[in-house]
Amino acid sequence: MIPLRDDNPTTIRPLLTVALIAVCTLTFIWQLSLGQGQQAAVYALGVIPAVLFDDARLVSELEWVAPVLTPITS
Repeated sequence: MIPLRDDNPTTIRPLLTVALIAVCTLTFIWQLSLGQGQQAAVYALGVIPAVLFDDARLVSELEWVAPVLTPITS
């Protein structure tokens, strides 16, 4: 049911997959290092629909990036 191997050998390495795993791991370690600021980082970098569609505004301390960029940072 789950393929474990393939008879066709691959010639290229999955560099994009390895890079994506590395970025996710580094982001996780960065979030762990924040301590008390972790909640502020989640609010500042995450998508809040009301802020994204200009129905609400974040307080200035939490505006780390433009609201248009939050789908990319979350």
